[in-house]
Amino acid sequence: VHQVIYEELVQGRAEPSSRQAYRDVIARLVERGAEAVILGCTEIMLLVGPADSAVPLFDTTALHAEAAVDMALAEA
Repeated sequence: VHQVIYEELVQGRAEPSSRQAYRDVIARLVERGAEAVILGCTEIMLLVGPADSAVPLFDTTALHAEAAVDMALAEA
């Protein structure tokens, strides 16, 4: 996971073999009982998306952006 992030994704590359490796990791997590997967690095959504997972994927970039908007629009 770490190697793909730093040697590919941060450099703007997404290799098909890496996409499959991430799909395999997600599948193993689901087999172990995961009900969702948190994509804890901003670049991971460049590699996998909802179609690659049997469970919901949570994109931390989107979650942070939504929280920032909610906070900015909240009444003080």
